[in-house]
Formats: sequence, structure tokens, C-alpha cells
Amino acid sequence: MDKVGAFQVADSLGLSPSRILFTSNVVIWVEGPSDMIYWRKIISIHPKGTNLIEGFDYSFLMYGGKCISHLTAMETNQKLDITSICRHPIFIVDSDIDEISKYEKPSENLKESAKIIMNLFNDAKNPPGSNLFLYSNGREMENYLPIDSIKYALSMVVSDLTADEITQLNLNDSDWPVNEKYYEMLDRKFRLSKITVETKAGEVKGKGFTKWGEKNKTEFVKFCLELDNFKNLNLRHGGEVQVNQIIDFIERWRN
Repeated sequence: MDKVGAFQVADSLGLSPSRILFTSNVVIWVEGPSDMIYWRKIISIHPKGTNLIEGFDYSFLMYGGKCISHLTAMETNQKLDITSICRHPIFIVDSDIDEISKYEKPSENLKESAKIIMNLFNDAKNPPGSNLFLYSNGREMENYLPIDSIKYALSMVVSDLTADEITQLNLNDSDWPVNEKYYEMLDRKFRLSKITVETKAGEVKGKGFTKWGEKNKTEFVKFCLELDNFKNLNLRHGGEVQVNQIIDFIERWRN
């Protein structure tokens, strides 16, 4: 009996990972810590997400960048089989598309490693709808963050950044392209507003860049999500659609 057949027998007996193993029926695969922090928060504040229990109904695993090349959704001796860890995986990747024109056909412009997982999910010998593959509608997950949450995080991580300076940055949705990383957008805005500092190496950087830049992304995202009215804000680039997809999937396979 192959793995798919074994799964079918287990399903017919009512056996699921959450009942026989220390894992959930649904595992959400994300790239890194900031992605996990983001989706954990977004699921927990969703009206239907409050009824879901992390660690029982769903769990998170991180595949971390290049590790994606070692994953597969099919039987193989050379790759780690995602469905052997969990029968109903959700796999979320950043599109990482750096040209606006390529967003017309985003699935065709994903990295090859992401395409492999997407195609394997589509081709896997599993019941329809038993897995879910999603890619970000913007370049990265952070592109979903509402502008107000970005402003709040800036005020929290850069202690000497004044309210007037944040206003001068003129942060707005229309001037944050879908293909621009959040810290690239901030650096551009700081430079345009001439709210800058000079490094020891003589480089001109946006004020507080060490607090909101790429190296401090995880901490910055945490603060974005701590805005009191975050749950009342609209996610950018249709992020709510993906949240609903994820929660509907978890609800379908939670038991």
C-alpha cells in the first residue's frame, strides 16, 4: 500500500494527526518569523478565527528561504514530504516579484522553488481541496500591512522620531507600489522628506533605519500588529481574501 492509500484507510477509520500525533490537522508553512507573527495575529483577530485553537486546529512550521527546495508534496526519497508531516498543509510564499508588470500573471513569475511546490500541490494524488497554496499579492507579506500600522510602528521603534516628522513622510497607499518592500518604501520616503542621518561610513540613511530596516523586520512587524484598532483596518492588496481562504480551510479540516 502506498502513502496515499494508507491515508485513505486512516481517514475511513476516523484517525487524524491531532488525535494520534503531537501535531494539528492543518499545518501552515511560512517562510520566517515575521510571516508567522503576522498570520498568527491575523487569524486570531478574525471573527471566525477566535474559535480556532493554535496547536490543535492548526499549527505553524517555518521552511526558511532556501529550505523550500527540500520540500515536496509527493512521495520521494530525496525530499521531505509535506503531507507526511500533516495531511492538510497550507503553504504560503512571498511572491518576491520585483516588477509591477509581472503582477499581471503572478503565478507565472514566482521563483522556481515556489512553482514546484504549487505544481505538486495541484498534482498531488489527494482529495480535491485537501491542501492550499497561497502566494502574496504584493512582493512580501508586509505589503498587506495598513499604512496606519506602519506609522504606529515607526512611532514605537524610533524613540526620537516626532509626530510632525511622521506626518512629513506623507505615507500613503498610493505611493507604496505593490513591488516595493516596506523598508525600501520607508527609506525612500525618509530621503524625500530629508529626515535622514549619516552613518560612520558616510552613507545617508533614513532616520532610525536600524530600527525599521530589513535586519529588524520581525520586531517592526510585531509593533505594526500591536496597533489598538488593527483589526478594524483593511489589509492592502486584498489580504482579507487570503485570510478568509485560510480560515475556511482550517474550519473544514479541523476535526
